[in-house]
Amino acid sequence: MLALRFLKASILSANKIIPPLCACASYYSTFCYFCSNILPLILISHLAGKSLPFRYKKFQTRGYPKGRTRSFCLLLFPIFIPHNSKGLSWDGSVDIYQLNHHMICLNIGIMISGCLRGSRDMNKLEHLLQPIRVRQLEIPNRVVMPPMGSNLGNTDGTVSEANLAYFKRRIQSGAGFIITEITSVHPNGIASPRTLCVYDDRFIPGLAKMADIVHRQGAKIAMQLHHVGREGYYLLKEGKALAPSAIASYIYRIKPQEMNIEDIKETITAFGQAARRAREAGFDAVELHAAHGYLLMQFLSHHCNQRTDQYGGNFAGRARFVVECLQEVRKQVGEDFPVSIRISAEEIIKDGYTVEDMQSIMPILVEAGADIIHASFGTHGSPGGITSAPVEYEPGFKVELARKIKEVVKVPVIAVGRFTDPFMADEIVTRGDADMIAFGRQHLADPDFLINARLGRVQETFPCLACNQGCIERLLFEQGSIRCAINPETGQG
Repeated sequence: MLALRFLKASILSANKIIPPLCACASYYSTFCYFCSNILPLILISHLAGKSLPFRYKKFQTRGYPKGRTRSFCLLLFPIFIPHNSKGLSWDGSVDIYQLNHHMICLNIGIMISGCLRGSRDMNKLEHLLQPIRVRQLEIPNRVVMPPMGSNLGNTDGTVSEANLAYFKRRIQSGAGFIITEITSVHPNGIASPRTLCVYDDRFIPGLAKMADIVHRQGAKIAMQLHHVGREGYYLLKEGKALAPSAIASYIYRIKPQEMNIEDIKETITAFGQAARRAREAGFDAVELHAAHGYLLMQFLSHHCNQRTDQYGGNFAGRARFVVECLQEVRKQVGEDFPVSIRISAEEIIKDGYTVEDMQSIMPILVEAGADIIHASFGTHGSPGGITSAPVEYEPGFKVELARKIKEVVKVPVIAVGRFTDPFMADEIVTRGDADMIAFGRQHLADPDFLINARLGRVQETFPCLACNQGCIERLLFEQGSIRCAINPETGQG
C-alpha cells in the first residue's frame, strides 16, 4: 500500500512539474529553430522589400483530434503543450496555453518582422492620415474602428460606465472614424441581454456620453443600427424572432416568424427613428448593418428570403427592404447627415449571392441615401469563420471586394479583412483599392498601434493574433464581456 501511495504521489507531482518543463524546452527549441531557419528568410525578404516568405496552408496533423487542422507552420514549430491543458491566464477567462500553437509561432515572426520595420518612414502614411469629407463631415484620417461586440452594456440596453471606459481607451490611438457596436432599433431585434439599444428616447442621454468621449479625442463617431432577425437565440427561444421567411438559421435551427407587411413597415420606421435619436445624441453619422447574416442581409439572401411579394423574388426585389430602410433613415436625418451601410459584398456560402450581384444594386443603395459603403463579407454559416477571420487568413485578404465595389460607386468605400499594419493600409489607399481601412481586433490587441506607426515605433506594437478567444468565442459562448488574449486591459475599464 505504501508503495502504491508513493507511486500515486509521484505521478501527481509529475503531472504538475513535467508540462511546464516540456513547455520551456519546447519554446526554447522553437526559438532556436526560428532563429536558424526562418529568421534568415525574413531578413532576406525584408532586404528585398517583400513580405513574409511563406503563406499559410492547411494540413491534417497526427496526434490531434480528428478533423483538427493546423497551419503548415506547426510542422516548423512543434510545441508540445496539450491543446486541452489548463494554464496561465490573466483573468481566469483567457487561457494562453489554449492558443493555437501556430498563432504563437507566427506572432513571434510578426514581432521580429515588426522590429525590422521599425525604421519605416512615417511619411509613407501620408495617404492613410489624410482627411476625407463625407457630405458636410470631415473625418480626420482614413483609419476606421469598425463595430465590435463588447457585451459591456447594461442589461436594460443603456450605455454603461464600462462602455465609456472601453471606448475612451480604444480611440486614444487616433483613428478618425469610430463606429459603435450593434445598437438595436427595436425590442424584437435585440441580439443579446447586454446589447445597446436606441429604440426609445430614454437611451439618448447615455449614447450622448459615448459621442462626447469620442469627440474629445478629435474623432468622428457613427452609430451602427441593427436588427438581429432570425439570429437572436433568446428571441427564437421565446418565439419572438422575425425574419423575411420562416426558415431556420444555420446556427440555431429554430424557425422564426415570417414578417408580414405590417412588421416590415414597423421595422423600417424603427430604423428611421433610431437614426433620428442618434443625431439628437450628437453622433456624426449612422451605419445600417446589412451584413453578416442579420435582418437586412437576410432579406438580400435567397437562403433566408423566399417571399413572393414585393420584398422577395430576384435580387433587386430582395433588396427593396434595405432600400426603404435607407430612404427612411435619410428622411429622418436630413440631407447633410452621413449614412453608411455595412454590407457583405459576398455571401460566401453555397449558392449564395456574389459580389457581382451586389455590384448590381450598389447604385440603387447610393441613390437611396448611402454615403459610405463598408464592404465586409460572409454570413452565419460561412466556412472557416471568415467573418472574423482567424490566423489562417492573411491581412488584407479580401481587399478585392472593396475594389470591386469602388468600380460601381463614387462614394467612399471601407475595406475590411484582418488588418494590423497601417503601412499596408496606406498602400491600399494609395492604390485606390479603398478609401478607408477598418482595423477591428487590432484596436483590442494594442490601441496604440497607430501612434506607434506615426512615431516610427512599429516594433513596440503588439499585432492581433486573430485567435478570436476573448473577442469572439468568449461572447459567443456567453462567458462574459470582451477580453483579449494578448492585452489583459481590454474590457477591464
